[in-house]
Amino acid sequence: MGMRAKAPGARAPGPRPLPGVLVWRHLCSRYEGCVLEYRRALAACVRRLSRPAVHRLRVAIRRLLTCLELLRAAGRKSPAVRHNLKRQLGALGALRDTQVQLRVIRSEHQNGAAMRPLVRHLRRLRRGAAKAAQKALESAKTLRRLTQFDPGLVPGSARETMRLREFIEGRMQQTMGALASLSSSSRAGSARRHRARVRMRKFYFVMEALKPVWHGDKDGRLSSSLHGCQGIIGQMHDRELLLRRIGRLVSEGRLPKSSARPFCTRLKSEKAGQLRACRPLVRRALAESRARR
Repeated sequence: MGMRAKAPGARAPGPRPLPGVLVWRHLCSRYEGCVLEYRRALAACVRRLSRPAVHRLRVAIRRLLTCLELLRAAGRKSPAVRHNLKRQLGALGALRDTQVQLRVIRSEHQNGAAMRPLVRHLRRLRRGAAKAAQKALESAKTLRRLTQFDPGLVPGSARETMRLREFIEGRMQQTMGALASLSSSSRAGSARRHRARVRMRKFYFVMEALKPVWHGDKDGRLSSSLHGCQGIIGQMHDRELLLRRIGRLVSEGRLPKSSARPFCTRLKSEKAGQLRACRPLVRRALAESRARR
């Protein structure tokens, strides 16, 4: 039997879903997608801890943690996996740092011979970090708890939407405060930049998770600004970590200062350029976040 076309402007029969129902359905679907992404990324890392695989798993864990946080913000229970996921994230982070640092050094071919002691040191650290990461990923308990978790029945009110709105507003205020702090100081230290980056990243993943049901960033300009800003701060952070590691090796006499000087000069020059590029990104991200208030 053919379906009768509805008249223009006619409304579908039956009551419309409440906002809380729509949000909860989206969160349940998001949770399933995050668990699937985590499962696939975990399997790839178990096979081989390559740099791209480690990056994908770190992103999958952050998305999953954000989804669990949103479930709790809506007043719902979540599986007891946050501690294990954060332990995995920490172990993968240590491995990722050595992988990135080795890549930076290898890109500087003219300093290859002089930096061999540092390369050997980083390779030893990478082996140890890989073993720690493998150990952190071995537990099947985390994945089992994630797959067995049932978010529960669909709520019948918009209360969850209000809780999530308060949660989003709180995260936005934290992000705006961090951006304002960077914008007001021409010489913000690495610790302040790192804290700001963490807050931007958390809010970015919240916006990403709620994009279909939260209309505060329809044009994507805010998320794009935050993504670019935290990305360049992350590049500066990578070079700062490498400079500190080189400084420790030099002070311990394990790396000649004369050998490290040209490479460190190059790293500092790159960091200075990234800092100049970061300032307009911070101002743009701050302006976009203020426009959403």
